[in-house]
Amino acid sequence: YIWFEEYATPVYDQEGLIAIQGVLRDISEKVELQQKLEYKVTHDALTNVYNRGFFESQLDYFNWKRDVPVAVLICDVDELKLVNDHFGHRVGDSLIRETAKLLNSTVIENGIVARIGGDEFAVIFINTELLHIEKYLTDLRKEIDLFNSVSRPYRVKISVGYAYSPSSLGKMDALFVEADKKMYEEKIGKRKLVEL
Repeated sequence: YIWFEEYATPVYDQEGLIAIQGVLRDISEKVELQQKLEYKVTHDALTNVYNRGFFESQLDYFNWKRDVPVAVLICDVDELKLVNDHFGHRVGDSLIRETAKLLNSTVIENGIVARIGGDEFAVIFINTELLHIEKYLTDLRKEIDLFNSVSRPYRVKISVGYAYSPSSLGKMDALFVEADKKMYEEKIGKRKLVEL
């Protein structure tokens, strides 16, 4: 596509409008720059998934303006500090990027994946059912197992919690808190198993 900006001026004589005089200017570069800036404002630079600002705007939108069946999933990368300490932060960044790719590659079309913290991700599923969330988690675990079957300096390990509601209005904050709580419960459960 080529984007144009048009300036039109009517031309009159004593009888009225006799012509329209205009100038067309190619603004393709301007539109391309605007699209790049919009992308940067809404996406995380390290992972290229959505960022926290965009995620929170979606929480607000579905909390106040649009009522849909919705689920919120919170995911935390396990053992990132261990990877950073043993292999350096570049390898740790690679672990974060690969986790984002796995989360994004298995997400269904009505899911929004966002990095909301250093090693924390969130997914909002819109117009969904509980069965779709469970299928997503099954598919995600399979993809992680496949990824981990190849020898690398690290393995992707995550703790996940999710919450579902058939109605989003007025419930998004509570869903986020519930999903976050479940994620931490899973993380603590794993630590206890390691200690045992």
